[in-house]
Amino acid sequence: MTSLPAATEHFLTSLEKAEADLKAVARRFEEEFQERCGGVAVNPLSILQRIKKLERELPQVREECCAVLEAKQALVDAAHRGLAGNHAAVVQLQGRAGLPPGDDAALRDFAGAVAEWSRVVGALGSGTSECNAPNSGSLNRALVDSVFGEA
Repeated sequence: MTSLPAATEHFLTSLEKAEADLKAVARRFEEEFQERCGGVAVNPLSILQRIKKLERELPQVREECCAVLEAKQALVDAAHRGLAGNHAAVVQLQGRAGLPPGDDAALRDFAGAVAEWSRVVGALGSGTSECNAPNSGSLNRALVDSVFGEA
């Protein structure tokens, strides 16, 4: 039977040999990586970690995008209501004053811009997404899906 100090020494020698073998394997992996990647300082692990991080952040970015698009739609709707109401009030005042109705170019231009925007965004596609702003039609869905792809 071997003594405890001899067994301990043998165990430590085995650990040192295993450590040296692991270092040799790591060195060989580094050399192989350098050969395959041509010396480019690309770390596949860091790329993979970054992709995983982006995958985790994508739903939050999508939600924030939806919130911005919903706010945009609310602003466009409010501007349209305000402009239409002001136009109606001006026409009514012109009628009371006995003046001929004025040019409604501002209202036409705004309506044309909204129609053009709807046409362009509608051409992007009508996929599905979580964006369901009231009165937004397919504008918000198409914008989000064009950026993030279909969920």
